[in-house]
Amino acid sequence: IFPPLLLMFTGAIIVSEYSQINETVSFYSKKTFLTILSISLLVSIFASAIGFIRLNSDFKLTAALREEKNNNFQGMQMYLSKIDKSLFPMDATITPIAWFEGFASFYMGDHHSAFNLFKEAEKINPNHVMVLNDLGTCYNINGDVKTAVQYYKKALKLQPSFDDALLNLSI
Repeated sequence: IFPPLLLMFTGAIIVSEYSQINETVSFYSKKTFLTILSISLLVSIFASAIGFIRLNSDFKLTAALREEKNNNFQGMQMYLSKIDKSLFPMDATITPIAWFEGFASFYMGDHHSAFNLFKEAEKINPNHVMVLNDLGTCYNINGDVKTAVQYYKKALKLQPSFDDALLNLSI
């Protein structure tokens, strides 16, 4: 949002200066112009702050995924815990950050936390096949095979060739 606002400010300044040079009639008073400019500046600052937080969260997710590649799930969880999920609830592939946290918890052996995080991820994106598959796995580990099968089938309904769900369902 910042570049278009910057362009509008620049255009407004050019038009304002042109009007003063040519002594044309201005429809707005100087006070109104300054008020609009001030509000626009505050909105731009606010939007820039949110953009910075989202960018910083993206960097933290990238670092977490590097840790995952090294099988360092504690390091992965550390980076993920620093992400502001209220402003960055999903990555660019619409995978909930809560799923990544659940993934790390699951591979660290904390299946209870993983289950709760997968449920949180389901609330954010109820049609994500990995979320559904992993929820099914947690239900299966907890002995609720019927619910596990429902989750695997729901994942397969969304993506019929999803190998993980096919394998888990066959097991």
